[in-house]
Amino acid sequence: MDVYYFWRSPDSEFALGGKARSIGLLRSLQWRTPTTEVITDALFRELTSSVPADLWPESPADLEKIDRVGSLLSSAPFPEGFEEALSAAILRLGNNVTRFSIRSSFANEDNAAVLGAGVYESRVDLGRTEVAQAIRDVLRSAVSPGAIAYAQRAGVAPFDGPFAVLLHPFIEGAAHGHAVRDSTGVSFMTLSGTIDEATRVAIESKLLDLPEAATPCEIEWVASLDGPVFLQWRPHVEVPPPALWSGFATLPVGENPADWHWDAAHNPLPLSPAQAGLVALVDERCRIGIRQRVLDGYLFYRTDPDAPASPPFEVRAFLDELSADATVALRQLDSPPRLQATLELIVRFYQPLLGILGPATRQARRALRDFLSTHKLHHLESELLLAVPSSATRRLELLRAFQQRPSDPETRQALLAVIGDEASVWDVAEPTRKETLALAGIAVTSPEETADTTARLLRARQSAENALEQSHHDTFFRLLESARQATAVGEDDDALYARIVAPFRQALLSLGQTLCTSARIEKVDDIFFVPLPVLQRLADGDPLPGKLSSYVLQGRAEHVRALAHPPPIAPTGPPRRLVVTGSGTRGRKNGVVIHHEPGRLDYPPNAILVAVTLLPTELPLLSPAAIVTETGGPQGHVAAQARERGIPAVVGAAGARTRLRPGMRAIVDADAGVVVPIG
Repeated sequence: MDVYYFWRSPDSEFALGGKARSIGLLRSLQWRTPTTEVITDALFRELTSSVPADLWPESPADLEKIDRVGSLLSSAPFPEGFEEALSAAILRLGNNVTRFSIRSSFANEDNAAVLGAGVYESRVDLGRTEVAQAIRDVLRSAVSPGAIAYAQRAGVAPFDGPFAVLLHPFIEGAAHGHAVRDSTGVSFMTLSGTIDEATRVAIESKLLDLPEAATPCEIEWVASLDGPVFLQWRPHVEVPPPALWSGFATLPVGENPADWHWDAAHNPLPLSPAQAGLVALVDERCRIGIRQRVLDGYLFYRTDPDAPASPPFEVRAFLDELSADATVALRQLDSPPRLQATLELIVRFYQPLLGILGPATRQARRALRDFLSTHKLHHLESELLLAVPSSATRRLELLRAFQQRPSDPETRQALLAVIGDEASVWDVAEPTRKETLALAGIAVTSPEETADTTARLLRARQSAENALEQSHHDTFFRLLESARQATAVGEDDDALYARIVAPFRQALLSLGQTLCTSARIEKVDDIFFVPLPVLQRLADGDPLPGKLSSYVLQGRAEHVRALAHPPPIAPTGPPRRLVVTGSGTRGRKNGVVIHHEPGRLDYPPNAILVAVTLLPTELPLLSPAAIVTETGGPQGHVAAQARERGIPAVVGAAGARTRLRPGMRAIVDADAGVVVPIG
């Protein structure tokens, strides 16, 4: 009976499971492992022998069946002779052993494709009387919703087994953790305690001496007084380096992807086909210092060395004149405006706005930056450009008034007159605030914050004056005034841009309404998913080569695909203060932030699931687009399961739940280990 339940020799016919096999491998390599007794799969089969075939759960949702089988595992009497065999096994571990560990050794725990990281139970630091119950607890963990879901996702029958259990002395150590050897070398993750240098070197040398056939791999270790003890070896799923993003394949031959930068700061979402067409139009007809291109739906730009330079000029007077001209041009549009007329209007004002005014404002700010750097005062630049009077100042005043009197029609109308043409993103497909009347959610600084900002400006200005010699004061004041004016103009020109683009949306909505009435499209906003050249033909009454609905279906499908495959976030992307950083598992996803609620399983497929941590037993039950946890490391359970299932994850992202608010959209770039909130 002893041989039946406890493995004895290599000739034994009883299945051992993953951890037992891995300990055998380590022993064959002369690594130090704990003296171990293996309780074979036979015990699990005996304890569940009375379970009828139709009582075994077939899915994680079969909770009643799961509970009944689990209860049998917990309450069925041990088979005759097992407890005596267990006592004998404990004695074989040594008379001086008083504390024990019970660990799972199930079917696939050393299988590179199905590692089961953390899915099954282990019990450590147990007294003699706790061992028998711990064995039952470990076996019962094979019959849980998470374990069943994990097996089924991996294409494994949940109860084929084997379900073996390891019994060994509890190893008291100064530190405990994992180490990985892959193509990049050896890396460590300490789960508890502090690993000393001698132990680190000893573990690293062992891993580096492994034959190639045994790598890449992960080992679990304990730093005991006599050196490291190894508890498990298993393959490590090494994720290949990220491939070149598919969007770069659409660049013309000879174009270097490294020259193109994703405009994630302003356009973090894929553009609608209508907006993409507008980008192509202005890039073809305007020279603004940069070239623009839409790659797989996302807006990219690069510098344009052929763009003409312009001498410095008075930017405020230029913008005021441009605004006056735009007001006249807007009044001359038909109602509703004709599509081609709105495109010509955009081209007419886009060139001076972005090709003349934009470079001039950047040049003015650069002149101040260079001056401050020369005098080692570069740290004051951002403070010196605070509290600039501009349309943003007027906007703030109106927003405060609206918050105080949200039901007052005059207050609402005054605010809409300033920001009504704006939308939450720079895309013609996005409704304007004038259309949605969505004004309540706009962030507004308090009067106290505004006063603090002004005080910071005055302190920075005084600091610069005190640090500069008197002979440099006139230059400083001149450059400061010019840079502050340029900053104000840089805020004001966005408002003018929104005004000149708004008729383009109105023209498309009018066209969409006509086509919807004639049943050529199903919904008015389908119009934004039609390519711009096709829209122009429609507006002119020309026949189309194909059905209009096919353009809509293709445009929407490409937009959905682009959402799921955002570009990589470059180091020169959003400022570090805006991103959440951690350790990534590879892959990228764009989705909506949802904070994890323990016990909840019904997250939408586009959820960016943010949690302090996730239990390894609940992870198999979840299918979010991406995962962000505030705790954990690259070799932890969350990262391991995410890698296995191809879910982009960023772990150890401190502060994620504070900075990633529910409902906001975010991009998880698990290649770079960053999460960027984008709305």
